[in-house]
Amino acid sequence: DHPDPRKIHHHPTPRTGGAAIFAAFVIVALSYREQTFSTQAVGILWGVGVVFLVGFVDDVKGLSASYKLIGQVVAAGIAMGHGVQVNLLPIGELKWVGDTLITLVGLVGVMNAFNFLDGLDGLATSLAMIAALSLVLIAWVTHQTGIAYFGAALTGVTLGFLPYNVGGAKIFLGDSGSTVLGYMLAVRAIGGSWDDKSMMESIS
Repeated sequence: DHPDPRKIHHHPTPRTGGAAIFAAFVIVALSYREQTFSTQAVGILWGVGVVFLVGFVDDVKGLSASYKLIGQVVAAGIAMGHGVQVNLLPIGELKWVGDTLITLVGLVGVMNAFNFLDGLDGLATSLAMIAALSLVLIAWVTHQTGIAYFGAALTGVTLGFLPYNVGGAKIFLGDSGSTVLGYMLAVRAIGGSWDDKSMMESIS
């Protein structure tokens, strides 16, 4: 990323930090041996691969907004096809259609929200770290160890990356990093069980 009058950095800065985020997260995630990966987890890992690939190509070569959106929809569709789905609407003829649309808009929206946040050194990374840590704590209390593990992995990779992304960043997240963070937080939050009844039963 080259400096210009609209930017605050003064030296060309790599914007492929997403490669470090993605590689570290996948390595840690694949080391999870406590239980067999669920169908959701498999879909999430395939989906995050698509998100990273689309973002990385955009960071290196540049992609139009329409191609990036298509890639994000495909990644969301992979996760949804493996069981990542909100369950909000009452039972009825339009329940499946409505829940599917809400899930799709939610996943793509969070990915792009983190992408838009990545305009200030360390902002998107630190927010993702706080959100991931919160996910770990809630998942641990509700005995959802798989989600807690994935959240811990995300907390770790963001904590490790943060020193290189603040105070005159040595490397930027890029689209490949910000969208991966948004995707992982969104799919793990949707994939969990957070209703009041289950939480109170787990705490008691």
